[in-house]
Amino acid sequence: MKKLISGIVLLIFISIIAASCSKTETYADKLKSQSKAISRLMNDSGFYTTSSYPTDRPFDEGEFFSESNHGVFFHVIDSGNGNRAEQGTEVTVRIRGTYRLLSDAITDSTAWDNTRPGFENEYMNFTYGNTSTYKYSSSAYGVYNYMFTSTGLTVPLSYVGENAIIKMIVPFGVGSAYQSNYYDPVYFGYIKYEFSKKQGEVEIPEAEQKAINDLIADSGIIVLNEYPSDGVFAENEFYYHKRSGVYFNVVDEGYGRQIDINDRQKVQVTHSNTTRPMFDATAIFSNEADPDDIISFYYGQASTYTEKDASNGYSNYTFKSKGMTIPLGFVRNGAIVKMIVPSISGSTVQKLNEEFVYFGKIQYSFDEE
Repeated sequence: MKKLISGIVLLIFISIIAASCSKTETYADKLKSQSKAISRLMNDSGFYTTSSYPTDRPFDEGEFFSESNHGVFFHVIDSGNGNRAEQGTEVTVRIRGTYRLLSDAITDSTAWDNTRPGFENEYMNFTYGNTSTYKYSSSAYGVYNYMFTSTGLTVPLSYVGENAIIKMIVPFGVGSAYQSNYYDPVYFGYIKYEFSKKQGEVEIPEAEQKAINDLIADSGIIVLNEYPSDGVFAENEFYYHKRSGVYFNVVDEGYGRQIDINDRQKVQVTHSNTTRPMFDATAIFSNEADPDDIISFYYGQASTYTEKDASNGYSNYTFKSKGMTIPLGFVRNGAIVKMIVPSISGSTVQKLNEEFVYFGKIQYSFDEE
């Protein structure tokens, strides 16, 4: 009898385990979900595929070339100026009408758009022929690079040239770091390929750049072009983040986890020993003693990085900026940094005045969930 009961218990246990395992989504399940999402987009949008690239005619409305080597689909709107990418060509990509097919609402056509005013520095870029530049492991290299730059994105350059404009579907297998992590195919309603001789650094107004250079020289700051591999900074070392023009020194890298850009998590910022050298070199600003003046934004949601007016507090209007978010790609909760933020990545006030801001202390905090 005991053996019978034990056998029944064992069978129940095995059944529970089997049922549990059957609920775990396999890679094959993820591929199936992707296939369904792409088919749904095709059907809903009136798209269809062809296995032969149209070489002697424009693409028909809704026609997508199915490129078999990588599994991408693309429709050419404008094939460009005839100048083709070569080994070493630096390519900048502009996108809009972009949807993560398993994550975004198709009705939200502005969710991912780096052609909008104010988003010019949300670079997506790679060096053609250098596969190590086709995927960016974290948002420290730029939000759009992490989310969308991929091997798949480079495929149409075998067919089109400089300034080409296309629509495209990129499966997660040849997708970005984000796509690989979350198994999410992406549809691009607009992609434009721009070529340059080198990866562009931001252009800072001449007078402002001179004032920044003077501050660096007068303060004995040593500029680092590479982020320290061990994350440790000497007191006078500032890392230069060329895509934003920001310089920063990590005083304390923080504790706990690093924030995930996909969580759109609220971040609060306090600052002190803050100066506006081009505006009033004697004034020192701080919000540490004023809880009503705390800076806040949602990391990864660029529309929250600046304020149009002072209705949400002086610091949010005068100091909150995209530049302030850059160190979050490197540090953790509670981190403390010193920063130089130029107007190109600065607050609304900074852009109006073409002035940089020096933060003697910035501290980040967000909920550990």
